[in-house]
Amino acid sequence: MVKEKIINIKDGEYYIYDVYDWEDFPLKKMNNTFGVKVNAQGKTTIYQITEYRLKPRFLTWIMKGEMRSQARTALISYKHYMETG
Repeated sequence: MVKEKIINIKDGEYYIYDVYDWEDFPLKKMNNTFGVKVNAQGKTTIYQITEYRLKPRFLTWIMKGEMRSQARTALISYKHYMETG
C-alpha cells in the first residue's frame, strides 16, 4: 500500500504530491511532480520530476534504474489518463 498526499497544486500547470509511506518498500521520502507545459516548438508536453531517498541511503543508487522505470510507467499512465479521462 502506498500513502500519498498532494502538497502543492497550480491549476492547469502542475501538481506535486508527497509519498510518505510505501508498505514493503525501503522508502525514506519521495516527491513527484506532474505537469503540462508548452515547449519551444509550441507543442504541449507533459513532464514528471521525481525526487526520492531510500533507506538505507546506498539503496538510492542501487535502485536508480528500477525507480526510473517506474517513473516512466507512471508518466505513460498519466498521459493516458489526460487523453482519455
